[in-house]
Amino acid sequence: MDPRSTPRAGVTAAQLALTRIRAMAVWAAFFLSSAGAASETVEPARFVLEGAYPHDITCLTEGLFIREADGPEVAESCGTPYKSAVRLYSPITGDERLTIQVPVDISGRGVAELGSALYMLTNH
Repeated sequence: MDPRSTPRAGVTAAQLALTRIRAMAVWAAFFLSSAGAASETVEPARFVLEGAYPHDITCLTEGLFIREADGPEVAESCGTPYKSAVRLYSPITGDERLTIQVPVDISGRGVAELGSALYMLTNH
């Protein structure tokens, strides 16, 4: 198992997932604040945590976004070497609505939505 997805003693899976989300938010704030010209003053981005949701910590997230489809729905490209999938699930309950596995010789690298279709970025 990937040590980055294994909770340490006294740390819950939800705390680990929340830490990852916070790390992504810090990275996004840094990236967005450093995107302007050096002579411009850019206000730092501010984030407010509005909730914590269940997440499968055995899933190595390659990309995800939340979309509206009969209520909120997470579209996530998830995988480990030789086992990638696109999953659709409720962010509130964690209940899976759809999982599509890709062949073992294809590795997932992310997911995007265009119109009503989902696309998975892959490599062989």
